[in-house]
Order: sequence, then structure tokens, then C-alpha cells
Amino acid sequence: MDKKQKILIVDDNNDNLKVAANILKSNDNIIWLAVNGKTAIEIAKIKQPDLILLDIQMPEMDGLEVCKRLKEDMETNEIPVIFMTARTDVESIKEAFEVGAADYITKPIKQFEIIARVKTQLKLTESIKELKETIIIKDKFFSIIAHDLKGPIGGMASLTKIIYDEFDNLSLEEIK
Repeated sequence: MDKKQKILIVDDNNDNLKVAANILKSNDNIIWLAVNGKTAIEIAKIKQPDLILLDIQMPEMDGLEVCKRLKEDMETNEIPVIFMTARTDVESIKEAFEVGAADYITKPIKQFEIIARVKTQLKLTESIKELKETIIIKDKFFSIIAHDLKGPIGGMASLTKIIYDEFDNLSLEEIK
């Protein structure tokens, strides 16, 4: 990952935003901040971040609804979302993954944990992009091969059909 990674951090608490931003800025990332779900969705559509860190407990639109909307939108559905929240109950964790979370971090956040989880998600996202590009190249390659083989194979198929249909009427020399 040579290029700078773009990360959107969403939390209604400015102190939490500052802490997460300072941790991730030190790794030379491009950071955008949003204090509510509506702004987060707008930024995600315009800026296309490589990763979103998202709080669950926010006024107006909670993080679960934000994630759900991002995953329903073709422009943003492939952006991985890591929930970063004070909720530690099993039901919240389950619900987060059900709406499309890639990972889940509980607050208070630990520097080593957020760096490790963000780094893992970014590597995974980059690997998926590379794999998709490889599949596109492979498909083009096989399409070219299929096209190039149609002529010779078609010719052999036609000749084989003629021999099969006229076998009784052809001499051994004509068949050879």
C-alpha cells in the first residue's frame, strides 16, 4: 500500500474524533471527519474513502442506519465499515455485522488495536481490488482465445460433418 489511504471517521463526540484522527494521521493517512450520519453519507459518496470508522450511538441517524444505507448504495457499498463504539453487548455486535460491518472496535479505543484493525481492513480491500482487476484481465484473455479458436475449430467441425454425412459415398482416398 504505497498510496495514502483515505479514511472517514464518524462520531458525534469531538473528543473521540480527535483521538481517532490523531492515531490514524500518524500513519500518513488522509482523514475526513463527520459528526453525524447524514454528513457521513454525503462525504462517502463524494470522497469515496477506502475505509469508514463509524460510531453506533449518534443522534438523528445512528451508525447502524448509516451503515445500512451505505451498503444499499452502489456508490458506497464496497467501502468497509469498522464500528467504533461503546456498545459491548452481543446483540449490538451481531446487529452491526448484520448491516454490513467489516469489523468492530469497542471504546475506549486502544491505539495498537485501531491501527492493526484499520491496517488489516485496508490490506484486505486492496487485495480484493487487485483480485477483481486480475479477473477482468483473465476474462479478456479467455475471450480473445475463444475468438481466435472459433475459426479453426469451426473449419474442422464443418469438414468432419461433410465426411460423416458423405462417408458412404466417399472413397478411402477422399476420406483421407
